[in-house]
Amino acid sequence: MLRNDELLKALSDAGGAGRSAELERRLSVLERENAQLKVSTESTQNKVADAIQANTPLVERALSTLSPAQRSAASRAARPVPSACRPWAWTTRSASH
Repeated sequence: MLRNDELLKALSDAGGAGRSAELERRLSVLERENAQLKVSTESTQNKVADAIQANTPLVERALSTLSPAQRSAASRAARPVPSACRPWAWTTRSASH
């Protein structure tokens, strides 16, 4: 999301007073769509985080029923995802959660 903000700011700064009315209208639409996308993205990220958190005890319980060999294979298969690959970890959760 931050990249979208940067691009919109650069576009906004680039035109100055010489922008056409059409460009102003398009920029306004892009800013509005970007704001809507941010809200939607945050909501989705929160839902995914909630689902992961809610299912953690179930996964732990399921893993506890496995034999040691099965548990070892499962833990190798479930390597953690690096934080750089988890966009939901880049931002803090909203106050509503």
